[in-house]
Amino acid sequence: MTIGVFDSGVGGLTVLSALRKAFPRADLLYLGDTARVPYGSRSAETVARYATDCARWLLDRGCEQLVIACNTASAYGSEAVVELAKGRPVYGVVRAGAQAAQRGGGTSGVAVLATRGTVASAAYHRALHAVAPETSVRQVACPLLAPMIEEGWYDHPAIHAAVETYLAELDGFDYDRLILGCTHYPLIHDLLQRHVGQTVTVIDSSDAVAAMIPPETVPERAGHCRLAFSDSPELSMPIVERIFTQPIHAVERMSWDAASS
Repeated sequence: MTIGVFDSGVGGLTVLSALRKAFPRADLLYLGDTARVPYGSRSAETVARYATDCARWLLDRGCEQLVIACNTASAYGSEAVVELAKGRPVYGVVRAGAQAAQRGGGTSGVAVLATRGTVASAAYHRALHAVAPETSVRQVACPLLAPMIEEGWYDHPAIHAAVETYLAELDGFDYDRLILGCTHYPLIHDLLQRHVGQTVTVIDSSDAVAAMIPPETVPERAGHCRLAFSDSPELSMPIVERIFTQPIHAVERMSWDAASS
């Protein structure tokens, strides 16, 4: 049984890392839709179509469980992917993050840092209110963080300035949990923790989605990890090597033209 993971680009490799740590002998197949990144600026209908394209590609290659590692795809495409999967388990980072915040048992509100697309979807509002109806939620769109993280600026003065600017939008909001609503953001978890202080629990949706998968549903196999990208893998590998430090057994380029033919 292979776990299939997809994202609009490379950020979802933080989810893949969490899955590898949780299930060291599982076979993993990751699809980064780098030819069509970013999803955050697309319409809801387009994102749902892209999400089902990715899910179908993974299912066609024998994946028996699917993880939607992209927050925007999780926000707009989960229902379509669940329908396509026909009973196979589907896990998304939005629901995982919301459930982790609820389990955290805080007494104040929940803040969410995310991309513009995820914030516009209000998916975290819906997911959090489904599990904790009385909880106050405030979202902040952080469009500059993902590009800085992809540059490797994990502790650069520019990213500190950006974080301070975005967190200032939470001034006056009483919160004790902060959800990282973009799969890039776990790479600056410690930086964000320093900025918000130890009284705030910073929730990594990558770890949260791995924790959702029942261990008994993941048989031990060869532990192979394969990556596929819809644009040239060579363009992504420098970033991949910074984000995902576990062994990679194969890297390939896939084509949507070939996939749809």
